Amino acid sequence: IDAMDSNTIVIAYGEYDYSRFGAAVIGTISGTTVSFGSEFQFNYDITREISVSKFNTDKFVIAYQKFFPSLHGTAVIGTVSGTNISYGSATTFNPAQTYYISVAALDTDKIVVTYQDYNNGRNGTAVIGQNLGSYFIFYTEYVFNAAETKYTSARKLTSTKFIVCFQDIGSSYYGTAMVGTVSGTAVSYGSEFPFKTAYADYCSASAFDATNF
Repeated sequence: IDAMDSNTIVIAYGEYDYSRFGAAVIGTISGTTVSFGSEFQFNYDITREISVSKFNTDKFVIAYQKFFPSLHGTAVIGTVSGTNISYGSATTFNPAQTYYISVAALDTDKIVVTYQDYNNGRNGTAVIGQNLGSYFIFYTEYVFNAAETKYTSARKLTSTKFIVCFQDIGSSYYGTAMVGTVSGTAVSYGSEFPFKTAYADYCSASAFDATNF
């Protein structure tokens, strides 16, 4: 879920009642009431590990695991008109098994996706995507945790910085956070900082401003 504006939200989800498609719906808020438009399918296949982020006034990106082929990490742009959604072309950000996906928009043209790269030691990994109109192109992957990583959650701090929280299996399953800095399409990282020095599942982060989350 993400907010398009103060009165409009977008929710992306797996539609398990009808052939397990990936779908999204626009919600409109009036006071304490929420009404929803029709659902619009973005993936006609089993869809998991779904994350959504607004990146422009009327546009959002959905990052997800595409069951066929081979559980690849995939992203698609949605454009909102009223409660209707149209989609651009889906593109692959990780051509291998991809889990624990989280996407965060950095500005109107750039996003960061974090995930577990199952085929590369299950490492925690991030990649930058550049908006080319109807789709994103993705660049080099940058590992932020060279150990098994679960439950990644990425959030924008500034247009060149993001926070990623995760469960570090290689460090006693601790809940851990670190800052990523973006330069062009390259990503560098600060040190790891545990926020829970014990077993921590299902991490989720939210940023308040450029320095607090």
